[in-house]
Amino acid sequence: NTSSIITYRQIFNKIKSFPLGTKVNLRKEDIIPFALAITNHSKTLKDENEKQGLFNEAFDAFQLLRPTVVEETVNKASTRLAINNPDLSLLIDAIQKAERERDAANIELSYETSLPDEQRSKIIEDKLILKKKIAYVRILQLNQKINKEFPGYSKLIAPKTLKTTNFRERLGVTEGVVSFITGEKSSFVLLIRRNGLFIGQINEGEASISESVQELRKALVIQAGSVNEFDQSLAFSLHNRLFETIQSKLADLNHLIIIPTGPLASLPFALLIDSEPKSDRYSEASWLVNRVAISHSPSLNTFYSQRTIAPAKKPIKPLLAFGNPSLSGLDMQKNKKNASNSPLSALATSCREVGPASADLIRSLAPLPETEQELKTVGKILSTSDSPSILYSKDLATEENLRNQSLNDYKVLYFATHGLLPGELKCQTEPGLVMTPPTQSKSRDNDGLLEASEIASLRINADIVVLSACNTA
Repeated sequence: NTSSIITYRQIFNKIKSFPLGTKVNLRKEDIIPFALAITNHSKTLKDENEKQGLFNEAFDAFQLLRPTVVEETVNKASTRLAINNPDLSLLIDAIQKAERERDAANIELSYETSLPDEQRSKIIEDKLILKKKIAYVRILQLNQKINKEFPGYSKLIAPKTLKTTNFRERLGVTEGVVSFITGEKSSFVLLIRRNGLFIGQINEGEASISESVQELRKALVIQAGSVNEFDQSLAFSLHNRLFETIQSKLADLNHLIIIPTGPLASLPFALLIDSEPKSDRYSEASWLVNRVAISHSPSLNTFYSQRTIAPAKKPIKPLLAFGNPSLSGLDMQKNKKNASNSPLSALATSCREVGPASADLIRSLAPLPETEQELKTVGKILSTSDSPSILYSKDLATEENLRNQSLNDYKVLYFATHGLLPGELKCQTEPGLVMTPPTQSKSRDNDGLLEASEIASLRINADIVVLSACNTA
């Protein structure tokens, strides 16, 4: 263990010597042997300061894992909002626009290349590849200009190792941040508190954890008009397996911020039970959420940024909401006998051509009249006398009306509609939100299906975005 730790220290020092902004694409399996050596060696130490020194090294190592798209987006948005220099802001906006164009082209290209050979178009793929290259060159040019004219900016956007002391200062005395690394055979949990860090080994790999999460989630899925019984024993077992090694350090906390990873990103941690169930009654279960408030954050850097950088311009309007799109299909729950002829079945068996989605197929989905009242209720709660909520429903709940709004101005964006997963549309690899389709779709910008690549190009400054549908989570 000692030799392993020394070797890893040499590796990390080498990485730190790379030029500012260099991306190091480490995998989880690259870090796990170090985490294992740290936890094993820490058990032999009696001096708490020595242990904390080791755990601080683990904290640094965990951060070297490749940042997620979400983390990069949030960090850059926080930086952009915090900068007041108009010239620099224009350059940053231009970079982010080019990045959105690159990412949107990349998503579209992924979709095109996933099609069967007879449906693929080399012309379309070449155009998307060219679009990506142009955006990439534009990003390089703009970054060079920023580095020359604003050399300090690179320090803001380059991935930085957070200092443990600075991170812990952002936490209250009774708060804790829990981060996970799930490996092939072994996993680790890291707890960060105001008074120290603690790391523990989870004696199972990602596949085993994933199996438990999927089993728990079966009780969240409606099947034949009902849901399965929730497995309280499994919820208790999974809680123990994840937190057993740091359990004593959680006892006096009242707020946990979870940084999920891998299969744990699909787990609502509020479903865990922290004491062995004594009856089948859900009301008598010792739900973790009854003892501590639970929040989720995509990454350590995201959490740090959100508690450090305040937006220079905060949105002022309360709510922009879309719901109850104009759809004419039959309610599938009421027409199970004709499920094979249902609108969703038609969507699933149709293959979308290049270009906009079929307006007729989108329109044939079941209507959602209850969402009309949902929007009105939320709108009434959030409206003020000076700033009423803006609600779009029925024929007005279109992509065009969404794009015509200045999304930067709204605190809350709310969508109450159908959420379509990739598997529900044949040849459709992107998830999307259903809006009111036009009479005849002429472009992807207003075809009634707001897709992931389109959402990537939106400028959003909201405090929260609500996706209210079956599959939006």
